[in-house]
Amino acid sequence: MSGGTVGADTRTGAGTRRLHHLDGVRATAALYVLVHHAFMSAHLVDSRGEVHGWQAFAFGWAQWGHFGVTVFIALAGFSLGMPVGRAGGLPDGFWGFVKRRARRIIPPYWIALTLTILLAVTVLGRRTGTHWDLSLPITPKGWAADYILMQDVIPVRDAAYTFWSVAVEWHVYLVLPLLVLLWRFVGLAPAVFACAACGAIGMLGDAFVDDRLGRFFPEYYLVFALAAGSAIAMRRAPEVVARVPWRLAAGAAAVVVVAVCSLASTRWIIVNTPWLDVVLGLGVVAALTAMTTGRLPRFRRVFSWAPLAVVAGFSYSLYLIHAQLLQLFYLVVIEPLHVSPDAQLALFWLVACPLIVVIAWAFARVAEKPFLPPPRKPAPAPARVASDAAA
Repeated sequence: MSGGTVGADTRTGAGTRRLHHLDGVRATAALYVLVHHAFMSAHLVDSRGEVHGWQAFAFGWAQWGHFGVTVFIALAGFSLGMPVGRAGGLPDGFWGFVKRRARRIIPPYWIALTLTILLAVTVLGRRTGTHWDLSLPITPKGWAADYILMQDVIPVRDAAYTFWSVAVEWHVYLVLPLLVLLWRFVGLAPAVFACAACGAIGMLGDAFVDDRLGRFFPEYYLVFALAAGSAIAMRRAPEVVARVPWRLAAGAAAVVVVAVCSLASTRWIIVNTPWLDVVLGLGVVAALTAMTTGRLPRFRRVFSWAPLAVVAGFSYSLYLIHAQLLQLFYLVVIEPLHVSPDAQLALFWLVACPLIVVIAWAFARVAEKPFLPPPRKPAPAPARVASDAAA
């Protein structure tokens, strides 16, 4: 997802090697979101967001792109928590953490947002019955909220329907400094529990008090806290991590989510998405922990595939611009051809998606790479003890 999820650090800490399986998970989630939005852009989906007939049987798996953002959130907490576990706190301090995250996330987002507004006022401003209609009508108030990353606080229509997650994740990041602060006073486990409880309370408030709380996505705060806590515990409490059945938890979560998405109605899933986000998020945290600790070696090898690492390098750019490019492709290629919905999907998946991946790579070279934070300096090697020096 969002934003920083796709841009989170995948190193275990200062001066250490990258964990390529985390890159692979990030790339897979980004590609799935692209495929999902391409599917939703073809006219196979009715006004209630449902697909019928053989298309539902064959392509129903492509409906649930929202869960790709859930994967991003879990991955962000896990990736950002590892250097905290290694250092025993925020390696750069609070303001250093905020500055690094801002430099990583905001400049490419602002560039993509500006280009999106220009496209909206020129060629993307009319309704076409595609998924892009979620971004219409265009509103300057929405643009302003997007620029200041407050679209989860101010109820507006985003310039692009994917931009909601950038603001959500930007605010979710603040869970990590809070967790570290509480860790110093009450210990790691109570700190993780307290931060996760904030998300759980928000979910209960959304369900039983005021459904407007849902636009803050409180379930993501819960998932992020648990992901960061798991990553920190790998370093600070390895004996505890070793006793948790991570593979079983990951498998159980996968079974539940797949079964629900296969058997439940689309309307039921939409209504209960926050709870499914939690189940999936817990499963992703369990899978990431299992892979990182060597308990899922086959999955680790699969997600460490080199081409996925390449895509991960520009997956944030891919997330930021793919929706706009899908709509441009529809207007320029698909609409003039007057083809069937099935043919539209084929063109989206076989032509548009590969083309968008290439364009996203080029966009990242211009809009993302120049703003990457410099790598942290390796920690100084410990001084030798006297006996070593004498030897």
